[in-house]
Amino acid sequence: METPLKRKQGIRLAALFGRYLLTTGAAILTVILGAYLVFVTVLCTGLVLPANTAMTQVEALGMRLSEGSQTVEQIPYYFRWACLDADGQVIKHTEKISERRLADLQEAVKAKTMRISGFPYAQYHKIVTLPDGIRCVLQYDFAPPYGLPVLQAQLPDFQYTVLLFVLILCGVSALLCTRRYAKILRKDIAVLTSASQCIAEKRLDVPFTGSIKVRELGETLGAMEQLRQNLAQSLKEQWAMEQRRAGEIAALTHDLKTPLTIISGNSELLAEEALTPEQHKSVQTIFRNAQRMSEYMGQLRVVAGQDMGAVQIRE
Repeated sequence: METPLKRKQGIRLAALFGRYLLTTGAAILTVILGAYLVFVTVLCTGLVLPANTAMTQVEALGMRLSEGSQTVEQIPYYFRWACLDADGQVIKHTEKISERRLADLQEAVKAKTMRISGFPYAQYHKIVTLPDGIRCVLQYDFAPPYGLPVLQAQLPDFQYTVLLFVLILCGVSALLCTRRYAKILRKDIAVLTSASQCIAEKRLDVPFTGSIKVRELGETLGAMEQLRQNLAQSLKEQWAMEQRRAGEIAALTHDLKTPLTIISGNSELLAEEALTPEQHKSVQTIFRNAQRMSEYMGQLRVVAGQDMGAVQIRE
């Protein structure tokens, strides 16, 4: 009997899953760290301003507006503003302000509140009375604005753009890591599938080959290899037994052939003699039975040969 194949010890399935988690986590952490470095870089270069830029300037801006040293047209671009009359009607406002945010401005004046919840950011407000008595409402977000007015006007929100970009990169990183480790499992499973097909098709003469990286799957392949060897050995033993049986049958039929030939020949000779009807009938009976036994021997040899052929085909 063939000895079981000695296969190289692979990695445990739990360890492989742990590596997958560590690799995926490291990839996501790298993406987040890279995004943070990019954010710090653009802050240092002035392409993006800190999130509290408007909040730190609103008080000084309000004083300059109320004193008249600065007009509403000179309000920085990262503020939204509107001037309201005594009835709360909007006289003029900053360009490209949405109806929803303009409504938030009016609501802040009526409710005399500073903060109004909104999406994606809460809207902060400061009410300033200009020298001519008109109320100017300043609106700003706690979010990093772009460093240039043209960028602020043309590009989408920086904070949510970066967040979306980071989420996409994290998803791509996780997908690539998943595909890498899934490829390992697919290769191992392909080896097992090939081995099972060989057993199903009764191709037991060739040992199973293939590299298995996962230890549990390697043990399964080893068990299948042992099964293949056992089945092959069992068929060999069956073939040997059928050969012995066929040899015994052949020897038996050969040994019986000569006596039956003699009986048939003598019965034919007796049939030519002058016999009584009863004797002639008995001789014919002997001859027929001898011929029948010869036919039986021939059929027995044929059946024995067919059985051996069937065993050889199965092997």
